Amino acid sequence: MKILYILKSFPNLTETFIYNELKELALDNEVSVFSINRPRGVQASGANNDCKFVKSLRYLKFSSKDGINKYSTLSIFGEGAKNLVLCGYLPIMQRFRLFRYCYNEIQGKELSIRMFLDSLDIIKYVHDNGITHIHCHFAERNVMIAYAIYAATGIPYTFTMHGGDVYFYPPKNLKELASASKKLISVCEYNKQYLFTTFSIPLEKIKVISCGIDLEKFKQTSSTKENQLVILTVGRLITIKGHKFLVDACKILKDKKIQFQCWIVGHGPEYENLAKQINELNLVDYVHLLGPKDSNELIDLYNQSDVFVLPSLSEASPTVLKESLACETPVIATNINGIPEIVEHNYNGVLVDPEDSWQIAKSIIKLTDDVYRKKLISNSRERILSDFNLKKNTYKLKNIFET
Repeated sequence: MKILYILKSFPNLTETFIYNELKELALDNEVSVFSINRPRGVQASGANNDCKFVKSLRYLKFSSKDGINKYSTLSIFGEGAKNLVLCGYLPIMQRFRLFRYCYNEIQGKELSIRMFLDSLDIIKYVHDNGITHIHCHFAERNVMIAYAIYAATGIPYTFTMHGGDVYFYPPKNLKELASASKKLISVCEYNKQYLFTTFSIPLEKIKVISCGIDLEKFKQTSSTKENQLVILTVGRLITIKGHKFLVDACKILKDKKIQFQCWIVGHGPEYENLAKQINELNLVDYVHLLGPKDSNELIDLYNQSDVFVLPSLSEASPTVLKESLACETPVIATNINGIPEIVEHNYNGVLVDPEDSWQIAKSIIKLTDDVYRKKLISNSRERILSDFNLKKNTYKLKNIFET
C-alpha cells in the first residue's frame, strides 16, 4: 500500500509516537511524508532524524513558515502558474473546487492561495507516486489540505485527533472534515464520547486506536538505582502539565524528612517559573530540571526511577505514561479524561485528583511500601501489552486505510 502522511511538523521530539507509527507501517508499505513546517530548536535537535524508512520527506513550499519568508506575495503567482501547468491532468472543475475550498476555509486571501498551490504540489506527488490513502495527526491545517485533496481527486483520508485539537482548538469545520473522511481516529474512548456529544460526530464514524508503544524497546532493564527515592516526570513545560503541583508535593515530602530526588524532563515556556518555584521552596537540592531527552535516554530514566508522576490538568492518552508502565515503573497520574483507560487505581497505578499536591505526596509515600509497590509492578506491563502495543495498533490503523 502507498500511504501519504501530511503532518504539521516532522520529525518532532515530542511526537515520537508518529515517528514510531510511520516506521512500523514502512515495514510492509510505501510511506511518504509532507510536513507543513520544519521542526525548530529543541524539537528538531532532539528528534530522531533517521527517516530513511520514509520514501520521501518534503516540506510545504508556499504556506510553511519558510515559504512565507522566501516567496513574496507577487512571486507566488509566477510559481503558482508552474504548478497549474504541472497539474494539467487535473480537470478544470476539480482545480476550481480545490481553490474554492482553500479560499472559503483559510482565513486570509494570501494564505488561502498559498495553501491552494501547496495542495497542487501534493496532488502532483499523489498522482505521480500512486498514493492510495492520506493520513494526518492532529486536526489542524494538514487535515484541511487532506480534505481539499480528497474533494479534488477522491483520494480517501483519515486523521487522528489527540488532545489540544479536541478540547482547545478544534477546526471550525470539524464535523465536515470528519464526515468526508474514511474514519476519524480517536486515541481514547473518552475523546470519542466527547467528539460525539460536543460536535455531533456519529459514533460509527469514530474509531478508537491509541498510539502504541514499542514493547521491544520500552521494558525493564538492569539500570542502576539511586540510593534514595527517585521521582520522575516527563512532558513539555507548559501550565496544563501541572508541574507546579508536583513541585509543591516535593516540598511536602521534604518537610516530612523524606530523602528523594525529583527529575523533571522536558522544555517549554514554564521553565523559568518552575525554576523560581523550586528556588523559593528551597528545593534546589531535591528537584532538578533536566531539559529534553530522547527516547533512549528516557528508557534509562524510567528504569532508574522509583515512581513516575503525571500531574497533568488535561490529557488524552499520554505516551509517557504507557512508556513508564512498559518499563514497569509504578505510576501516579491525575484522574482525568483518557488516563483511567491506561491506569486502573490500585491495580497498575495510582489515580489522584488534579491540582492536589497532598494526594500526590501521600501516594508517593504509599509507593515506598514494598508489598503495595510490587503489586502495582506485577500488573504494570499487562495492559500495555494488550491495549497499547505498537505493532497491534498500527495493524488496526492499516486495516482502516485498506478498507
